[in-house]
Amino acid sequence: MGNNLHIKTNDAVIWNNVIIRQGDMLDSNLITDNERIIRKLSFIEDARIIVNYSSANRDSVDVLIITKDLWSKGFDVKIPALDSGQVVIWENNIFGIGHQIGSDIFWNMEKSPSIGYEGIYKIENIFGTFVKGKVNYLHKFEKESYGLNLFRDFFTPNIEYAGGAELRHTSKVEKIMTTDTTSFWTHVKYNNYDFWVGRAFPIKVKSSLSGIRSTIIISARLLNNFFFKRPPIVSEQSYYQYHDKTILLGCVAFSMQNYNTSNLIYSFGRTEDIPYGSLVKITAGLENSEFFRRLYSSISFSKGNYLKNIGYYYNSLSIGGFINKRRFEQGMINCQLNYFTNLLRIKNFRLRQFANINYSIGIRRFEGDMMNINNENGIRGLRSDSLTGTQKLALNLETVAFSPFYVFGFRFAFFGFVDLGLIGSSKESIFSNDLYSGLGVGIRFRNENLVFKTFQIRFAFYPLVPQDAIKQLMYLSGEKVLAPEDFYAKAPKILLFN
Repeated sequence: MGNNLHIKTNDAVIWNNVIIRQGDMLDSNLITDNERIIRKLSFIEDARIIVNYSSANRDSVDVLIITKDLWSKGFDVKIPALDSGQVVIWENNIFGIGHQIGSDIFWNMEKSPSIGYEGIYKIENIFGTFVKGKVNYLHKFEKESYGLNLFRDFFTPNIEYAGGAELRHTSKVEKIMTTDTTSFWTHVKYNNYDFWVGRAFPIKVKSSLSGIRSTIIISARLLNNFFFKRPPIVSEQSYYQYHDKTILLGCVAFSMQNYNTSNLIYSFGRTEDIPYGSLVKITAGLENSEFFRRLYSSISFSKGNYLKNIGYYYNSLSIGGFINKRRFEQGMINCQLNYFTNLLRIKNFRLRQFANINYSIGIRRFEGDMMNINNENGIRGLRSDSLTGTQKLALNLETVAFSPFYVFGFRFAFFGFVDLGLIGSSKESIFSNDLYSGLGVGIRFRNENLVFKTFQIRFAFYPLVPQDAIKQLMYLSGEKVLAPEDFYAKAPKILLFN
């Protein structure tokens, strides 16, 4: 029935995502790049490109592109509590032309109105330019937002130009935390404008890593935030996120990258492209706000690779901040290490161990600048206004067992996790703070032939929590398929303090 209802992807859509053309020199790197580009399409499960040498003409080859569609219609359900939740319905390949449409419905019986809505329309590749487009409208409880986003990334080392533009209007009621841990609600209304452009220069560098390709990228970005309404307590040294400002950034980056293919890492059997290489970025710019003019600078380094018979690691180090009247302020240091083991076998089960460590510290941050260890920022399923500070350390451990069980194409994975988090002031040792933790088990299941997110049922226990904590002891949700960080340069940015 699914096959009969499904409209196959139009050949023109696949052709729009092909970067090799008749008359080009045969390049194995371009072939593997193109496979990866097609695999990343939200309506394609897998792709293979086969080169057949022509018997008639020895100076030419025939290129055969084979793709496998996903069932493009899906829905997602998130129920964090009995009186609130979210249902998402989408179609990722309308009439086989590669356009996407989605609709989100939210409910929360403690809000007024208690029902919210979001509509989204996306185009993965506009007329073969590899420019992605998105428009959306959100009306969720006390928040209304709508905007337009057009962008093109450096998705292969051979891409010379990238850039983007985003226009957005937002109006919402927001909770403001003060330094004495009290809070109040206020209406916030603002416009965002964001433009960037980049130019890449492929270079030849000898490397001990097989297949590594190197690129130098130069890029620039212009951001503007303008507020119509905001908290009345905004000042020069407080609540920076609500300042009217224009920021101009420039970045020079050196990228070295290639990919290995694998599976049973973040997916349930489909081909996964795992990047390895390194990236160095130096960013500088000027901020012109209603309170001051100051310089910004940052440097970041990231590296990832496979360790023989051990697994894969990714580590990064970033340091940045503003310089105002020869004074360094609103700075931060972030260190991150991610790791997963090789696939282990216990009878018919396949196991992987994942470990993530994240440490961040703020330097002369303004009042209202806070990080947290809520949910994905530290301890999953835990949220509290008290879990904020200017220094944090989070450790996440997870063991995943991919089972041999299949039910109607769905594959099951069982997991157990331990999340640990410390958060407090940057003026004292991070280990002087209370240790918060979350422990739990769960099950995930997914059919890789469908565009459904990975369904997850999770049970958790929290030994120590603040008094105002909201705990998700049981959680039913759809989870996005994760992917490791790559080493392509993106739009220049100010380091996120969250």
